[in-house]
Amino acid sequence: MPSVPAPTPRAPPPALSLPALSAPIGALMLPDGAVVLAGLAVKDKVLRVARVDKDERVAWITDALSSAEWVHDSDVSVHPAGAGVVVAFRGRLEGGVARRLVRLDARGAVLGQHPGGRVACSTRAGLFWLEGRAAVWADLGDGPTRAALPSPLVGEPSLFCEPATASLIVDDDGALSRAPLGAATVGAPLPLLAAPERDEDEREHALFHAAGGPGVLRVGAAGALSFTRGGAPQKVSARLHDDDDLLVVDADERTLYAVATQDHEGCPAGEDASALPTTRTSRFSTSVHLLRVDLTSGEATREELGRAACGHQPGPFFLGGTRGRHVLAWSERAPTGARRQRAPIAALAVRVFGPAVGDVTRRRDELRADALADAGCTDAGCAAVWLERPEGRDDREPELPRVLRYAP
Repeated sequence: MPSVPAPTPRAPPPALSLPALSAPIGALMLPDGAVVLAGLAVKDKVLRVARVDKDERVAWITDALSSAEWVHDSDVSVHPAGAGVVVAFRGRLEGGVARRLVRLDARGAVLGQHPGGRVACSTRAGLFWLEGRAAVWADLGDGPTRAALPSPLVGEPSLFCEPATASLIVDDDGALSRAPLGAATVGAPLPLLAAPERDEDEREHALFHAAGGPGVLRVGAAGALSFTRGGAPQKVSARLHDDDDLLVVDADERTLYAVATQDHEGCPAGEDASALPTTRTSRFSTSVHLLRVDLTSGEATREELGRAACGHQPGPFFLGGTRGRHVLAWSERAPTGARRQRAPIAALAVRVFGPAVGDVTRRRDELRADALADAGCTDAGCAAVWLERPEGRDDREPELPRVLRYAP
């Protein structure tokens, strides 16, 4: 009986490497800890998307859009869509500036694309934006669906998304109303927050996630604070200083968290500023503060979370949570020099905290980045993606994206 030759073993598929990209970039962490990132491959004129698994292996790379080119206000963002993602892109496409939404499945295959708008927010069900006097919802199944806003509409409309629901928020001189958004409908507006009294002018307000829908933190003209979760406003024992800038707000079942910054003249004592430019604007430092507000009593505490290096500008700020802890991260932008010989993003600062004063874990990662995109948080942790500038290079060449897992 003739012998049968043993089958030739197949060589394993070659390992994938992250593609070099150019800014802008977008990123999203998936529930399993994988990160999907997207950016422009300028020389190839494509929007390139890649998935990096939790073990840091590149699972797939997809060219999601062809003929995609950079313009001065290009934008890329990545949003959840079932087991896959939707990538939103603004740039030049086939000669004209346009916005496009591209849906990919869990394996990176392109399922479809549609014209889109400036995405305001997203839920597990889809993406939402405003377009004239209509609210637009898109899950990319059959393309965007438009729903007319209530008429007549008095005030400025905006959108607010929670993980499973989206709302239309209308601001009429400080009086806020909320209308739930469906796939093709806008619900009846309901009062969310009454206008401030005549002697209590509003400085600003910020929305946050609450158990029954959006909550509102209001800042009065003199810094007085109050909040509502759909009922009567409740006063807060603390106030913001005149030179505080309110940045982000979030809440859990018991505590509201508000993050503010404060600028200071000069550099902190003992900090070497000899390498900074001699302009006045570089001789400053910015501190970051956390207000914790008890949602039952309104009692508040204030804690300084840190101060950026002298001459560094902190922001943008990313606030999320993982495994029962709250996570605040911000980038620090540094002077680049007259010829932009230094990368603008010098560090990512991270604070992981709980409801008690002093319950803070601090971390700071030195970077040499031309762009940074927060990927968000899941139960698997939190991550960001940044473009690493090689030593001695400028920002005119594509750069390798790096995934930085910064919490827990």
